[in-house]
Amino acid sequence: MAKRTPQAERTTEPGGNVRLDWAHVVESLEQGVIAFDVAGNVSFMNQAAEQLTGSSLSACRGQHHSRVFAKNPWVSAMLGSAADDGHIRAEGDIVGQWDSRTAVRATASPVLDSRGNRGGIALVLHDLSLQRGLESDLHRAQSLDTLGGLVAGLAHEIKNPLSGIRGAVQLLGADGGTRAREYVDLVIREVDRLTGLVERLLELGSRRGLELSGLNVHRVIDHVVRLTGPGAERDRVQVTRLFDPSLPPVAGHEDSLVQVFLNLVQNAIAAVAGLPPETAREVRIHTRMETGFHAATRTDGGRGRTHCLRIDVEDNGPGVAPQVRDRLFSPFVTTKPKGTGLGLAISHRIVTDHGGTIRFESGEGRTVFRVILPVWEAD
Repeated sequence: MAKRTPQAERTTEPGGNVRLDWAHVVESLEQGVIAFDVAGNVSFMNQAAEQLTGSSLSACRGQHHSRVFAKNPWVSAMLGSAADDGHIRAEGDIVGQWDSRTAVRATASPVLDSRGNRGGIALVLHDLSLQRGLESDLHRAQSLDTLGGLVAGLAHEIKNPLSGIRGAVQLLGADGGTRAREYVDLVIREVDRLTGLVERLLELGSRRGLELSGLNVHRVIDHVVRLTGPGAERDRVQVTRLFDPSLPPVAGHEDSLVQVFLNLVQNAIAAVAGLPPETAREVRIHTRMETGFHAATRTDGGRGRTHCLRIDVEDNGPGVAPQVRDRLFSPFVTTKPKGTGLGLAISHRIVTDHGGTIRFESGEGRTVFRVILPVWEAD
């Protein structure tokens, strides 16, 4: 679909005031706006509406709303009610191209002419994806806070006895024979494994204040690609970086973001490593400005909205199992046979502490983890 770039036509009124053409004003709105004539046929659709519905004005013009919203009968029913009863508001999912779903708040209102006669219906679609995502993030963060506190207390209680067990077993091994030392080594390895798990649990439970600074996110990703390079080469995985070199610095804590992207890239490599030998195994890391998201507050302590960067980690693996998708960022949820299920939960905590969000989209042959982080606003 061709992108329409609205160019407002200015008209100078008496007295020097500038009047903008209403059509160009509507075209510039973030909300989707669709106008229907008295027969219920599309007469106008702005660019935001095209993106939400996955249709174009040229394809929909003159089409009845029942046909335009054949996959969304609740919207068509709204428009029919608005024609008879007036102002109607509802919330639901818009099914667009490739059966993608977008949560929207829809408002249908009669359009009246100067004499009060109905000349059609206006439909306004407000994208609720960001709002729903932020609500989900808040709920998940609150759940992690509660669980993290309990887990941290339990981890502290477990950690000290493990240290004592390790020391005692080492002393026993010093007095035993070869077979005894083999068992001692086995116990020590398992104790060390449990100690590592406890350390990760403590990390999940802590909410340390991050000292953020202006950071080149490409430097972070380059470092992660170097770290994962041997594993990718062993599994014949092609890791491609698609960077926008014009991006400004992100507000970040370097070690923490390395941990996030190391986890995401390792997961992506593991996802494609099991593909058949004749299948290309690909991981793509894409950076860009995020035009549909603004942080409500600045990370440098200033006031107002700030822009955000977007980092996508995409693989062509089999996708995330449907039974775990709703709980993927929760602790102890994993699709790996030997996974702990803490990596994504910790990554979510780190990204949230940066004032950003982390999302994923998954299907057969394509999974994308999308990290959005605020731009660094220098004084």
